Amino acid sequence: MRVLCTVTGSPSHTRSLVPITRALAEAGHEVVVAVPEDFVQLFAGERVATAGVLHGMRQQLKELVSDPDRPLHPRSNPGDMTVIMRAMAGPLARDSYRRLLPVAEEFRPDVVVRDDAEFGAVLLAEKLGIPHLCLPGGFVNAGLPDLAEETLREHAPEIDLGRDFIYRYGRIDYVATEFSYTAAAAPIASAYRQPVLVRPGERLPGVLADAPADRPLVLAAIGTALPAAVELDRSKVALPPSFAELNPGNRLRVAVEALSTVECTAIVATGGVPLPGIPIPPNVHLVEHVPQPLVLECADLFLTHGGYNGIREALRSGVPMVVQPAFGDQPSNADRTVELGLGLRIHEGSVEEVREACSRVLTEPGFTARARQAKRAVLALPGLDQAVLDVEAVAKGASLSSAR
Repeated sequence: MRVLCTVTGSPSHTRSLVPITRALAEAGHEVVVAVPEDFVQLFAGERVATAGVLHGMRQQLKELVSDPDRPLHPRSNPGDMTVIMRAMAGPLARDSYRRLLPVAEEFRPDVVVRDDAEFGAVLLAEKLGIPHLCLPGGFVNAGLPDLAEETLREHAPEIDLGRDFIYRYGRIDYVATEFSYTAAAAPIASAYRQPVLVRPGERLPGVLADAPADRPLVLAAIGTALPAAVELDRSKVALPPSFAELNPGNRLRVAVEALSTVECTAIVATGGVPLPGIPIPPNVHLVEHVPQPLVLECADLFLTHGGYNGIREALRSGVPMVVQPAFGDQPSNADRTVELGLGLRIHEGSVEEVREACSRVLTEPGFTARARQAKRAVLALPGLDQAVLDVEAVAKGASLSSAR
């Protein structure tokens, strides 16, 4: 079986794709992964071929803010999911489709497996008449599928798309149905057990291996999209004002100050966002990046922006959360975290609010108990060997079954 996989956006989006590409490759299938050029290194050592043909988040943002007719011009509000959907399913999907078509014509895939934000693959698969499957992500959780389909039709009128085509062949998730974060209209996913993703050479930072064992460990992170926006801002790209208002540097400073007075050891992943002159308390350690799934394996609390990759990894490791959402699906994910009893949401973002929320989740046992329950539900799901069998069946004309 030949499988074409596609992923774009920020680097964290590859974390839902790598586990299933590994399983497919180990089963003897031929896998080509179409990615932005700077993502190719993330697949080093994997048994897949890569095609660095897509545009990544930085290039996409540059394109979308440079033209007043594009949906992310500085006058727009990228925090609005409608704006985001029109961008991803509009000009970006059309561009992706054109870039993917030569790859597909040479590779001749039997099935397409796509990142949820990569709508060009939908156009490609529908054009070629081959099945396509959607991986978990924010565009499934909080997206607007009717708007996405309408926008795709507008930008690809030559392709006969019909109706209800985005999830025509089904979708995949790594979370049990009772802990689903899908708030949007989407078919129930076929769910599989997500492994702890470790890339070649990754290991737990030494500072954590040597940390005191008599106090809880807190991981704080802001994801990869916010640091990318900071980098573009430093490059004088005119981002919408709402991006500047997110201020990842201030979020990190608040996290450091709040955690300095919590009885814990904290590791704060900055994503490369500079924090000049910030005092670092002895119980807080700043790093640019960490192997997040590995750290979550031994963490007691995850202070997160609420991206779905990190949330899934926290559930897989049984770690409760404090969520300070920024944009897109993150507010919906934060609310769902509270609804499920898995943690608390930050609203105003003050030092006091973050400190109180972290202290509550660490000291009130109900949050950890609920997170452990979520972990057990994930561990009870079928493994990715079953996902491979199901993808094989889809390639032969079946559709994915609902959640197991």
